[in-house]
Amino acid sequence: MESMAEAEGIALNVVMEVEAVNLKRELMESRRAFSIVPFGLFSDDIANGRFAIRPIVSPRITRTLCLVNRCNGRHGAHKELVTILLKILSDKIGTQLNWHTGDPA
Repeated sequence: MESMAEAEGIALNVVMEVEAVNLKRELMESRRAFSIVPFGLFSDDIANGRFAIRPIVSPRITRTLCLVNRCNGRHGAHKELVTILLKILSDKIGTQLNWHTGDPA
């Protein structure tokens, strides 16, 4: 994120990086803080007016998501499951985002 901002001539003042959702929510409520998160993370807070949302349109930000699970040696069933899950995700998310499926490797 910092390198993308720097490339756009923007200096970020990153005070802390937090991953726990409840801690992010608490920090945003108790301080004048911002967070870059997926839309659905705080959808209830946005719907009830607690948080406001502004899409980032420039620069375009991309993210690679991977489906990760424990290997159990049954690769045939695993591959079918992954195909089904990716189809479901693509159908649900693809209508709102520029979503594509594919092997990141």
